[in-house]
Amino acid sequence: MVMETQLYGVLSFATVVVPQGDALDEVHRNYSEMATVGRVTEAQRRTFFTEGAKLVHDRGADVVLLSGTDLFLAFQDRDCGFPVLDCADIHVEAIYRISAAST
Repeated sequence: MVMETQLYGVLSFATVVVPQGDALDEVHRNYSEMATVGRVTEAQRRTFFTEGAKLVHDRGADVVLLSGTDLFLAFQDRDCGFPVLDCADIHVEAIYRISAAST
């Protein structure tokens, strides 16, 4: 899973924190199950919100990156109680800007 690869740790402008131990496994399992069926359960949403809140409140994260493309299922139109940044939105905006500039 990408959270274990330290891929995000190459960012020179930010310190990246991820869930640890069993929490990491639980987030990964819930994400995989959600992505496979294309819908989120309330239990899965609670897992994502609980672990995200821990990253912000216990570990000092300023924002939680939603880097899994299916995470919008859990977070869209919901107040999770902490700041999030949906990476898919950033990618879509960049693709749009590039395509609009080339026309």
